[in-house]
This record gives sequence, structure tokens and C-alpha cells, in this order.
Amino acid sequence: MATLQVENGAIRAKAFKVYGGFVRVRPGKTAIIKDAAELTHDRIAAFDREGVKVTQMVDEARESAGDQLPVAPRIFESKAWAAEVEAIAAAAVRKLLDEHPQTQEDAAVAQPADPGPSPPPAEASATVVPLATTEPVPPRAAFEAKPSFTVIDKGRGWYVITADGKELTKSLRKEDVDGFDALSDEDKGAFVEAHKVEG
Repeated sequence: MATLQVENGAIRAKAFKVYGGFVRVRPGKTAIIKDAAELTHDRIAAFDREGVKVTQMVDEARESAGDQLPVAPRIFESKAWAAEVEAIAAAAVRKLLDEHPQTQEDAAVAQPADPGPSPPPAEASATVVPLATTEPVPPRAAFEAKPSFTVIDKGRGWYVITADGKELTKSLRKEDVDGFDALSDEDKGAFVEAHKVEG
């Protein structure tokens, strides 16, 4: 843990992680923050570019032991940043549920549970989406984009089906491609396969 002296010259408030939570320094204000998480030299330089002057003072016990400020590799810094963002988001969700519980289940999360029997949950006016799911992640193939087929008029009554600007079929008459856009993706693929360019 360290003590930070922060002079916020930025146009927005800045938050600093401390033991047990966060401390926010408003724009144009100066604060001394005790029990703060130690910052890397890169993070202090980033604050300086934003107009926030941060002076970090290591606790006296560590200073007397001769320890230097830790310089974390960037990968660990980004993981720590992601954990901080996740913690802030979770705190915001908890605060929102405390202020505006939508269902009895949400109210039970927002307030300590009553040891007695609880009434059945009321119908929710909005769908509550859980923050974390335990569902398996679908395979990568499920996310691959399917080709977007387009019927192009080549002129003089001839049409061709393309995907991503590439002609996939031989030239067809208007009667052949009428209703193509109404087909399902599987039927479109079968139609293109049946009329594909030879060669």
C-alpha cells in the first residue's frame, strides 16, 4: 500500500483504488489518499498526460526496508485494470438494484434475506439478465458469418448471384431468380450450388 498525493487538473473526476474500495478526486481538487494501491511508473505517466499530477509515497515500513516501487509488466497491469473495471461495474449493479429492485428476487439480492418464509416472486415488468452465465461457449463455427447473397442485374435480361462482390452463379434469366430473396439461407446455398459457375 502507498500514500498518493493527487492534484486533479483534468476535466473529469479520477478514481483511485484503496483498501476496501475506491476514492474519487473531483476536477480541480487536491487530495491525499492513504492505503492506495501502488501505481506503476507507466500509470503515473498516463495520469500526467491527462493533467493529473500524482505523487506516490511508499509506506515508511517498506521504505526503511529498502524496497523499490514495483514495476508490473503491461500484461499484469491490463489484467489489474480489467479487474478494477469489473469491480466498479459490479458495485454499480448492486447500487442500482438497491435503489430500484425490479422483482422480489432482485429485492432479496439487494437486501439481506428474511429468515422467515418469503412470498412467491411477483411478475417482473422487465426481463432481468444475469451478469454471469454458466452456459458452454458455442464453437467458433457458430460465429462465422454466412455469405450474404445478392442478385445483380447484368443487363439485357441477365442476372447473376454474388456474395461479397464475387459472382457465384452463371448468368440466369429473370424468371430463374424471381423469389430468390424470399428463400431461406439453406435454400439460397443449394440454389447457388446448383447454378454455380463451371470451371
